[in-house]
Amino acid sequence: QKAQVIQALRPFYPIDSLLKLSGLSRSTFYYRQKVSALCDKHAALKDRIKAVFHAHKGRYGYRRVTAEIRQEGHRVNHKTVQHLMVKLGLKGLSPVQYKLSPLYHSPATVQLYGVSSKRRVLFCRRAVHSSLTTVAYLSALLL
Repeated sequence: QKAQVIQALRPFYPIDSLLKLSGLSRSTFYYRQKVSALCDKHAALKDRIKAVFHAHKGRYGYRRVTAEIRQEGHRVNHKTVQHLMVKLGLKGLSPVQYKLSPLYHSPATVQLYGVSSKRRVLFCRRAVHSSLTTVAYLSALLL
């Protein structure tokens, strides 16, 4: 910020007095000026990462984003995509894992919405379980 202010005031005041007043060294001022003049070499990739990320409603992490960009024909390293996603603040959503409480067999916690006679699938309050052992155990309790 100091370098930008000095650059703006440079036509009106001598640079030596501006640098002394701001407490910025001459080399730092010219370095900051040079760095700010450089363009972002990953600007196009950042735009593409944002587009892929938002096209999939924030569900893609860096691996899937990298795979999507590679399918489009661009050569990109997964570490670069991961680094840029962290810089952009993009983090893919992880699926919510539901677990039944240890008392899932008690009548108070199990809400039976339907039992299929062929597949014997039990629909519980938070998760759908089609595990044979769970279904066999609960069907034994219900019968």
